[in-house]
Amino acid sequence: NESGKININRAGGPLLKIMLNPFDLEDREKEIIVDSIMDWRDKDDFHRTHGAESDYYLSLPKPYRAKNGNFESPEELLLIKGVTPEIFYQGLKDLVTVFPPQEDASAKGYAEPGKREFDFSFNAININAASYDAIRALPKMTNDLAKAIIEYRSQQDFKALTDLISILGPDVYAAIVPYITFDILPFYTIQSKGTVEGTRTKHTVQALVKIDKNLRDGYQVIS
Repeated sequence: NESGKININRAGGPLLKIMLNPFDLEDREKEIIVDSIMDWRDKDDFHRTHGAESDYYLSLPKPYRAKNGNFESPEELLLIKGVTPEIFYQGLKDLVTVFPPQEDASAKGYAEPGKREFDFSFNAININAASYDAIRALPKMTNDLAKAIIEYRSQQDFKALTDLISILGPDVYAAIVPYITFDILPFYTIQSKGTVEGTRTKHTVQALVKIDKNLRDGYQVIS
C-alpha cells in the first residue's frame, strides 16, 4: 500500500528529513534537499534558506525552471538541488510516492478497506505497510528493532500504536509515534516475478493500481 511511503507532495519538513536518514549526508545537505523540495512544490519564486528556485536551476549547464507545482513522479526528484542519482537509485525512489494526487477527490485514508473514511495523515507513514528501509529511517530506529517490527507483521498487523511499546521500548516509541499511522490508501503497488524453471530467465511486471468500488471494474491501473 502506498501509505507505507512518504508523499513528497504533502509531507512537511520533518518527514522529508526523515526520508534522508538512510543516506550518508551531513545535516546541511539534508536541509538543502528538504528546502529545495518544498521550493519546487510551492507557487512562488522565493527560495527557503537552503532551497532553490528557478534562478538556481537556470544557472545550470542544462537550464530549466522550478516547477512551482506538485511532483508527478518520484523520478522528478532527480531535478532537485542536492538529489544525486546515487541517492535516488540507491533507495530514495522506493521510499516515496506521489499518490494520491492533490486533486483526487477520493484521496482519503481507510481504517479498513470499505470501512469508515477519514482524512489521511500525510505527515505519517503506515507502520503496517512501510518497507524495512522506511521503518529503519524513523528516529532512533535500529536494524534489530526494524527487523522485529517486520517479524511481528509477518504474523499479524499492529492494531494499536501502543502494541509497539513492547517491541521498541518507551524511548524509541515516543520518538517515532508522531510519524506513524494505521491509515491506508486506495493505491497499491503490485509486483509479480516469473522465472523459467531450470533457467536463469526471469521477468518482472509491476503496476500501480487504485482500488475503488465506485470504478466500473473496482480498480484502475494507474501505471
